[in-house]
Amino acid sequence: MTKSTLSTQHTLSLALPQRALAALTEERSVWDPGDEDVVEDLDLEIEPVLEGRELVGETLGPFAIEALLGEGSYAKVWQARHEETGLLVAIKLATTSVGERSRAQFAQEVTTLARMRHPNIVHVFDAGTIDRRTSQRTGGLLAEGVPYVVMELASRGSMENLRRPISWSDFVRMASQLLLGLAHAHARGILHRDIKPANVLLGSTQDLRSHIKLADFGIAHSLVDGAREFSSDPSNEIEEHAVGTPTYMAPEQFGGRWRSYGPATDLYAFGILCWELLCGTPPFVHDDAKELAMMHWRSPLPAFRPEVDVPEGTLVWLQRLLGKRYGDRFPFASQALSALCALDEPHASPGRMRVPDLSDVVSATHLRQDPVMPALALRMVGVRPMANAAREDVMRALAASASDALAQPGVRSLSLRGASGVGVTHVSQRLVESLHEVGLAQSFVLPAHPEAGLAASLRSSLLVAFRAEGLRADRLRARVATTLGEDATRDDTLALSDWLADTMDLDLTLPARWLLRFAAEQPMVLWVDDSGASRDIAPLVRALVDGAADQADARLWILHSSTAGPDSPQGDRPALLPGPHATAMELQPLNDDEVRALLSATLPCSPALLQRLVIEAQGRPGVAIRRIQQLLQEGRLRPIRGTVHWVDALA
Repeated sequence: MTKSTLSTQHTLSLALPQRALAALTEERSVWDPGDEDVVEDLDLEIEPVLEGRELVGETLGPFAIEALLGEGSYAKVWQARHEETGLLVAIKLATTSVGERSRAQFAQEVTTLARMRHPNIVHVFDAGTIDRRTSQRTGGLLAEGVPYVVMELASRGSMENLRRPISWSDFVRMASQLLLGLAHAHARGILHRDIKPANVLLGSTQDLRSHIKLADFGIAHSLVDGAREFSSDPSNEIEEHAVGTPTYMAPEQFGGRWRSYGPATDLYAFGILCWELLCGTPPFVHDDAKELAMMHWRSPLPAFRPEVDVPEGTLVWLQRLLGKRYGDRFPFASQALSALCALDEPHASPGRMRVPDLSDVVSATHLRQDPVMPALALRMVGVRPMANAAREDVMRALAASASDALAQPGVRSLSLRGASGVGVTHVSQRLVESLHEVGLAQSFVLPAHPEAGLAASLRSSLLVAFRAEGLRADRLRARVATTLGEDATRDDTLALSDWLADTMDLDLTLPARWLLRFAAEQPMVLWVDDSGASRDIAPLVRALVDGAADQADARLWILHSSTAGPDSPQGDRPALLPGPHATAMELQPLNDDEVRALLSATLPCSPALLQRLVIEAQGRPGVAIRRIQQLLQEGRLRPIRGTVHWVDALA
């Protein structure tokens, strides 16, 4: 088996046997001598990469390859230039030895990056696989079927290239931007799982965006459908593979305990990186992955010896990030940012980073400024978020309503209604994600499902929230008991577990009570998306309102979004939610200029295509997006010279 002294610095899939994983996670202070052979079972898979600079001078679609920037375990990164615009980009190209796992990593990274649009997350322009014509033209240097992704270029390289020591002000700027990027990803249910200097890119004023950027989401984990990653055995609490870079992995990552993953998992790795930036070396260093795992699990932090002057309280901030137990760390990236900014207050400079408020986030203008290229934009219609063009005022009004509702204990609600396609779901999702992004509220979502009733939707969402998908009955009960905590009675745990397992009926009093309990620990937004569905959520709201009398500290805001046909009378739409402090807002159709601006920021359309889409939309951008998807399926859309054209087969 491969054993590398560099293994603790590289992204690896540690194929540890179950016995070894159990040993890593058991509550004991030393490693048993009988487990010493575990090292020989490590399967550190590092694929070979191509040698040389043989691609310089070749072209890949509209991009001319100019230089080799670097290489990793399964890919090389090249600098290239978009020939039409002159824009410099980075092309991540898999090696010719690429396997199915690497292909899957490329596909996941592209989809994950497309879902996010943020200045501190690397922007993706294009992606695909090398076609036969390109392979033949390059004499096989670009091998057919090899995947690639085109991203924005960071001309200063990665944080590995950073000269140290750095000043405290530089540290704050970099750390703050990383936390903003993490907050954006976490709000969308995405964990990076591989935060380290090599995956932090340094922009400059020569680049498209001169920001610190988080890159390489190839092993990102979804908090929403994380069980799918382990679909072969979702009931297994300790998975077969522990994924990450051992020097920067959180304790729960070494055991592959995906049900224990959350934002604090990434924040632990971020804390390791911050320690390294300030002290010159990570807190735990060892050439052997097994020994390093034990250090993360058991060893106290070493003496804190920063290379620069730091404010009082910096060590306490780092200790909070680097708690051994998940619950000891910051729950939100935005809370870590607030604490960092509080440390920086005595050292504040005029241009220092500040914590963005909810209004800033929901109305972010960068969504309509980031350039999009037609090929990827077409493939990612419905995945890449639409811009907020023409909805900033609405978003700010909703943000103010949410902030007021969550500022004081109690259950409050807002009904957001509008015609189908007007953007009710898009606006609601953006708001809910923004609440999480700024750390104002945790989110609980009952997604739209025309065939699922209220109980089924609530059951499904609770299973996701409890990270209990696929568990056997005994494991489910243990998971519920752990999540509910010491306040849960045995009868409550059994009843809720059996209901989640769909083996018994249960009124909504018990799940409502525990939702309120979680809302007392951290304010919560309950988003009920009834777009295209017709569920009666009044019983759940009544249970929540009634239960709030016994849970005086709960702060719960219910956002109920619903749609109806554009010509449906008001009486056909869902009634306003029952209960105190209920308000409503009607989302109006956009005018033609607003639809045109929104579509232009989402997809680079030709003038003729844009005009046809605007006419068909009738003020409802969702209608235009669905039309684009239909035309794409019919093969009537083509990217030609930087814009998407409607190719009418009958013309």
